[in-house]
Amino acid sequence: MKKLEKLGLEKRWWKVLNPTFPPAYFLFIYWYGVTFLSFSPFEAQEMENFPLLRILFHWITSLSYKLEVPPIYALRFIPLLFSIGSYTLFTLIVRRHFYRERELFYISALFLLLPGTILSTLLYEKGGILLFLTLLFIYLYLEGYKNGSYALLMVFAFVDTAFLSLFVGVFFYGIFKKEYTLSIVGFGVTLINLIYFNYSVGGIPRGHFADLLLVYSAIYSPLPFLYFLYALVKEFSPGEKRSIISFIALSAFSISLLFSFRQKVKIDDYAPFTLPFILHMVRHFLNSYRVRLKPFRWGYRTLFIVIFSSLIIFDILLFLNPLRERVGAGYYFTAQLAEKLKKRYPVLECKTSSSLCKALSFYQVEFEPGSPCTLTYRKRDLKVEVRCSDGERQTIDLKKLIWEPQTCFFKK
Repeated sequence: MKKLEKLGLEKRWWKVLNPTFPPAYFLFIYWYGVTFLSFSPFEAQEMENFPLLRILFHWITSLSYKLEVPPIYALRFIPLLFSIGSYTLFTLIVRRHFYRERELFYISALFLLLPGTILSTLLYEKGGILLFLTLLFIYLYLEGYKNGSYALLMVFAFVDTAFLSLFVGVFFYGIFKKEYTLSIVGFGVTLINLIYFNYSVGGIPRGHFADLLLVYSAIYSPLPFLYFLYALVKEFSPGEKRSIISFIALSAFSISLLFSFRQKVKIDDYAPFTLPFILHMVRHFLNSYRVRLKPFRWGYRTLFIVIFSSLIIFDILLFLNPLRERVGAGYYFTAQLAEKLKKRYPVLECKTSSSLCKALSFYQVEFEPGSPCTLTYRKRDLKVEVRCSDGERQTIDLKKLIWEPQTCFFKK
């Protein structure tokens, strides 16, 4: 009787936790993004490389002015919205394989707490959009909407070069499952994508392979990444059932490793296609756990606790970022720098990285060619220098601004 009562309490506990944890998570991420992060030069540069981001940027900033809302609040809402959509699609896919409330919570929590998911929710970059579109295709395909999924692939062929990993995975999965229509579509969109975009695969061996593995370990955090590698190898061992998610993840990971031998790889072109594989990581873990008798499950419980604990510690370090002067500095000084510049220099001429000037323009710093004062950014020592025609010269140490609190800007 006591066991039944305890079991009932546990079920009620997970039923409460499952619907409450995600909203709390997304609210915290949004609060952190608008409170501590500036619109950075990296995000401004990403917009130039991904047209969809540029379109959304102009739409959301114009809307924020009409509604008299600080632009940073509107800007951070875009990645949040895509992340909520990705989580929704991911849970719908997960419920095809798992039904216990406890297991659903563990999988969803692992998905949300991965540093890659957190970054795609926080930052205005294409990684979150790629993840959402990938999960949308997977969901439509698994639910039997084959024509809709094929149509999506045709649209993706004209969106970005990053979708090459998705197309290659789809092509090989079609061959594996003997779904020749799928393989033909995958091959066709691969050719269209290769012809439409100008691919650059040059370079000489420089040792970027090790750097890429380090970046992957940061996206997953070290211990979950090691288990990702183990689960990926196990997924393609003889006798295992393989899904389209497995082929997409293997394709993205393999292509990124292959390119890393000759050039530096942009991780946001490949990591979003590997994140849905979390579903199979958990499946392999639970299968290994369940086949063992209860007295012999303690090792897997210990492994679970160690992996989840290391993930939470890594997330805490990610939010605190004690290395922010070296890692992602641009996300912490742009708003503070704009405040200092606007107080003293009404108009400047940009003599430095255009991405920094575009990020400062987001905070209403005005730039015009031929202005008496010029702005120069020394990235190595994190300093900005302003020189004026009347001899005035000011050097701003960005290392000090990085640790100052951020304020929101809005100009009617």
